[in-house]
Amino acid sequence: MLVKESDHLELVWTDGAISKYHWLWLRQSCECSVCFNSYARQRYFDPSIYFAGAAPESVVENGDTLSILWKDGHPSVYPLDVLRRKTYSGRGTMPPGPKKIAWSRWPRNELPQSIHFKLNEALERDAVIHEALNSLFKFGLVVFKADENSVVDSSKICDRLGGLLDRSYFGDYFDIEAKDESTTDSVAFSTRELPLHTDVPYYSPPPEYQFLYGLDVNNVATASNSGSTRFIDGLTTALEMQESSPEDFRILSEIPVVNRAAFPTAD
Repeated sequence: MLVKESDHLELVWTDGAISKYHWLWLRQSCECSVCFNSYARQRYFDPSIYFAGAAPESVVENGDTLSILWKDGHPSVYPLDVLRRKTYSGRGTMPPGPKKIAWSRWPRNELPQSIHFKLNEALERDAVIHEALNSLFKFGLVVFKADENSVVDSSKICDRLGGLLDRSYFGDYFDIEAKDESTTDSVAFSTRELPLHTDVPYYSPPPEYQFLYGLDVNNVATASNSGSTRFIDGLTTALEMQESSPEDFRILSEIPVVNRAAFPTAD
């Protein structure tokens, strides 16, 4: 059953579940050949032009698909199984919390213990995922630990934390594999130690969050000081520089710098 509201569409599924999709979300999710490059998984259009509101002329359910004719004359077709899979409704009611969480420095220049959570608890309990999101917004980093010998479906925690996140052109998942240094476009594929860095600053805009899936480092690797991942408190780094070298901080924060990625072997 379809229910059209002023700002969203409501779908009632055969099992009684209810999903709500905002018109703006549906419009920017159109994957027709005019709006979307299915090979590169990138949009052709700027969804911000619909910021004031995208409105439908008609909405029709046709068996396995949903067809929307927008008021600007553009037609969109959505497979119902895809809409069901991408639903962002009915995930439970989160406990009340502050409207805005202020960024905080890490205590004692180390990762705060409050950012560590058990993966199975975060997947099963709304209160835990709410606390994890608070920690993420506060400290910029959150760690989920899976039970030993358990099979991990990382897509579940990605959807749990941010089901509306836009995927990059790398796809939903991107594996890092060691390659010969003379044939790779990124030092991330080498076996060398990587220095502290910010990933893909040449994105416009750069990504706000990244999901990293890693295995525990075994004792042999630990003894040789390899295989570990380091993170740094970027907020403290910036504030300390602002305090110690205010003019340098002003220059770095106010003068635009263009970052580019060079891929010598790419077509």
